[in-house]
Amino acid sequence: MSKLVRLVCVLSLVFVAGVVGCTSDKKSGGDAGGDGGRSDGAVADANTSLCTVAADCDDGLYCTGTEACRNGVCVSGKPVVCSDGVACTIDRCSEKKHACEFLPPDADGDGHYDAKCKNKAGKVVGDDCDDTDPLRFPGNIEACDPDNKDDDCDPTTFGNKDSDNDGFYDAKCCNAASDAQGAKLNCGNDCDDLKANVNPKATEACDLFDNNCNGQTDEGVSIKMYPDTDHDGHGDTKAKTKPVQKCAGSVGFALSADDCNDKDPEVFTGEFEICDGKDNNCNNKIDEVHDDAPWFVDADKDGFGDATSTPVYSCERIPGRQLSNNDCDDTKAAVNPAAAELC
Repeated sequence: MSKLVRLVCVLSLVFVAGVVGCTSDKKSGGDAGGDGGRSDGAVADANTSLCTVAADCDDGLYCTGTEACRNGVCVSGKPVVCSDGVACTIDRCSEKKHACEFLPPDADGDGHYDAKCKNKAGKVVGDDCDDTDPLRFPGNIEACDPDNKDDDCDPTTFGNKDSDNDGFYDAKCCNAASDAQGAKLNCGNDCDDLKANVNPKATEACDLFDNNCNGQTDEGVSIKMYPDTDHDGHGDTKAKTKPVQKCAGSVGFALSADDCNDKDPEVFTGEFEICDGKDNNCNNKIDEVHDDAPWFVDADKDGFGDATSTPVYSCERIPGRQLSNNDCDDTKAAVNPAAAELC
């Protein structure tokens, strides 16, 4: 074969895949290996890229290894194998970094890696405190939930709920502390987030509420009082040694403990002694003095007289009248000092 014909055959092998008919001028029918005389095993066929230099074979990918050009045929590179020997990490080859990456898992798919997984150096690379919950990750909004869930993976924060707008967060909003902090909870400090006059900086008032959230009610502002079951303004003598702290004017309580019969509003120390067979004035004597006591109209028949009515004086009981004169509304039987307060 002439030199010109041989040159044409070589060029055909370079630019046209699967060219047939270009052989040497030997008559032996090719070499015994069937690879056209190639000693490296590269074989040209319809699916093989032909080349002149290694750059002709480069696929532009780092992770597939370095391709080579051998005897005019592209040979694939050896893929990069990444392994750090740590079971929890995800081992992968990064085309962007042209290097191996060993990443903690992101099982819940929230974009944050599991903080429980450590790399080969023993360092925690992830920041997800719960990789099983997609609603728990750093930067998430902390909510006020009943199970004290740490939504943002920061145990020092909690849901900022302030329903009464007094500048203090609801004590029911808590965040579970870290293991290092034990069972402690981080919570708000407003013991009643529905009352603006109840918070840690509020002034304690005598209103049956713990205004300053210190666990005590009406401390320093309440006074000693005694049960007044019959609502006659005089406390039971039996409770004289056991006063209770109450706000002044508390219903059912009196400042004094001088009622020898706290079930009868016509019996207490200082009451008029009337002709009724009872010790009205608690002096252990019955009807010893016959007083003409004032009797007030009891129009609603609730047992309490009307203070605005004109009294009638008598030692004997007068029907339709009472000795007491503390009924604020004598037209309604459900309104009197002994009635239950309704909302």
